[in-house]
Amino acid sequence: MAHAADVSDSRAVDTMVAAVVGQFGRLDVIVNNAGVHKGGDPASISDDRWRKVLSTDVDGVFYGCRAALTRLERTKGSIVNTASVSGTGGDWGMSPYNAAKGAVVNLKRALALDLGKKGVRVNAVCPSFTRTGMIDARQGTAAKFAERIPLGRVCEPQEVAAVIACPPQTGSRRRSSHGGASHYAKRRSSRRPWPGQICPVSHLQISTESLSVRLE
Repeated sequence: MAHAADVSDSRAVDTMVAAVVGQFGRLDVIVNNAGVHKGGDPASISDDRWRKVLSTDVDGVFYGCRAALTRLERTKGSIVNTASVSGTGGDWGMSPYNAAKGAVVNLKRALALDLGKKGVRVNAVCPSFTRTGMIDARQGTAAKFAERIPLGRVCEPQEVAAVIACPPQTGSRRRSSHGGASHYAKRRSSRRPWPGQICPVSHLQISTESLSVRLE
């Protein structure tokens, strides 16, 4: 089943979720993955460019969570939001994207606290540079990024998808997280939570180690 929707339009998202439930009778998992990147010098970023990124990357995630929530409460389901390592720090020329993905990371923390008592698990996947249509025109940037990654290459979409698929599985029923963890490879060798982390249900950090894909 395929259902096209503009995720920046809350009514379109509501309709999409309702259509899925109407087709299958229940909802167990929602993955909020839609995103755009538009950057540039902050002084030159127009209102339209700023709103395009925030309305897609932040509003769309919240609308998806909200539309799915009552259905997920019934099934004790799972929410997985696609954030980014760019949501845990700053990048040159990417202020709208950094702001948006930072909001997604912190939204995950808040939702994990609010929804855990309802039996709904919330996690965010934080990939690094991933080979998608969004980077096809930025091969020079991709090459520079690859120099910073131990395996010397960017992530492939299927590697990120494998991480996304983990929390909704039956064996992951107690996995939800509020705390964060660094995406730097030298710190990811340890699976222990970082100092000061708050993990009200359990801490889960899954990564492809050398590719900077993290599940919070």
